[in-house]
Amino acid sequence: MSAMALPARQCDRCGARLARHNHSTRCAPCTSRDLREPPAVPREFWDAPAMRNALATWHMGRVIHEYRHHPWHGQVLRQSVVGNWFGLTQTQLSRIENGRAPEEMSKLIRWATLLRIPPEMLWFKMPGVSGLPLAEAPSPTGQRGSGLVAQPHFASWPGRSPGLGVRAGGTSVLVPGGGGSMRPSG
Repeated sequence: MSAMALPARQCDRCGARLARHNHSTRCAPCTSRDLREPPAVPREFWDAPAMRNALATWHMGRVIHEYRHHPWHGQVLRQSVVGNWFGLTQTQLSRIENGRAPEEMSKLIRWATLLRIPPEMLWFKMPGVSGLPLAEAPSPTGQRGSGLVAQPHFASWPGRSPGLGVRAGGTSVLVPGGGGSMRPSG
């Protein structure tokens, strides 16, 4: 009995013939060209249970890990590819994904912006975004409204060093020192 030949599949971008083991709709060169920046993902991407769980941990490394492994991409995105989006090496991204939760607000804001994470799903407030349901912000303990929601702006009191504005339990406070990083309590 002779084996039936499957019809040749072609890249939906350039028309090149796809290898048998390639289960994607694009050839390797087109795929790597597409990954020079994060793809625009649909809103449902962020509603996947694994992604919502990662966001609920307040750990951007876990969010990035779930982003890389999301089935929407069709294949796991390599750390080196995603690291390039952030200006990081593969090793640095691995440490972020597997180490302590990154705390520096400027980095959290930059990474969330690059990945286009919807602001209402974040545990911190993005610059220029108002009207977020602060009472609904998740905390690491899973309680609603009990965590800190960092305001990414710096202010100063007369005669004191700059501080970081935060909302805690619905009250705005200024945390002195404002080193640009913050760890949620709770």
